[in-house]
Amino acid sequence: MRRTVVTLVHAARELLLACAAAATFVAGAAPAAESTLRVAVTTSFVSSGAAARLTPAFEQQTGIRVKMVVVGSGSALRMARVGEVDATLTHSPEDEQAFIDDGLAAVVRKVMSNDMLIVGPAEDPAAAHGRDVAAALARIAAAGQRFVSRGDDSGTHQLELSLWKQAGIDPLGKSWYEEIGRGMPEALQYASRRRAYVLVDRGTWLADRASLRLKTVVEGDPRMANHYVAIAAQGAGRAPTPAAQAWVQWLGSAPARQLISGLQVDGESLFALPPPSPR
Repeated sequence: MRRTVVTLVHAARELLLACAAAATFVAGAAPAAESTLRVAVTTSFVSSGAAARLTPAFEQQTGIRVKMVVVGSGSALRMARVGEVDATLTHSPEDEQAFIDDGLAAVVRKVMSNDMLIVGPAEDPAAAHGRDVAAALARIAAAGQRFVSRGDDSGTHQLELSLWKQAGIDPLGKSWYEEIGRGMPEALQYASRRRAYVLVDRGTWLADRASLRLKTVVEGDPRMANHYVAIAAQGAGRAPTPAAQAWVQWLGSAPARQLISGLQVDGESLFALPPPSPR
């Protein structure tokens, strides 16, 4: 199956429109020439194709060079805590709230959202199909069917552990539960080879599903909502960098929102946008 985010023609048109609007995303602001942004982003921001669309536009519109580190959400926020990066883009609500509560977030912005899915073998050997994720996990566990966990302290991993807890099941150490310590694309490929179930964000699933022998098993449970949040970090004696503040502000701008809304695979949107927020 043809894999696409948007056609090249539409991509070029949107980028030109975004560049034309660049001067207006921060009123009165000039590009930060030769400035560098150190940002840690969650793996699904990259695997969904969002980073490839947004990062070049941000660099072109602001003059800020992006040095991106791709890690799980937990690792991204730990890096920001110790000043190894200036900003983050993550999807781990508990970790983000702890970061904010500790006074380490100078600017916070909800950027986009989608949802998580459980995907698995086409024949669904655990008969887990449905909307109730806790019930589905219980069926997978009862049937002893393989479940692949990223096991990498990412936002996806943290949500998965929370869902198992809500189902009243501790999967750790079970013969059918495999922690692989890898990112989302690798987890999907591994689950496909092993005929296993796995939790995945919709963006990465849409981008990669054509190459997988898996199908959607569980979707639509509100407990699987997935929100991406950008944070400009600060610390004791460490002010937020102008580049980090520009990044978080730009992600809520009209040009960025236009690019995000244009992210599609086979006509399906990868992300939904939050209501516009004040600058």
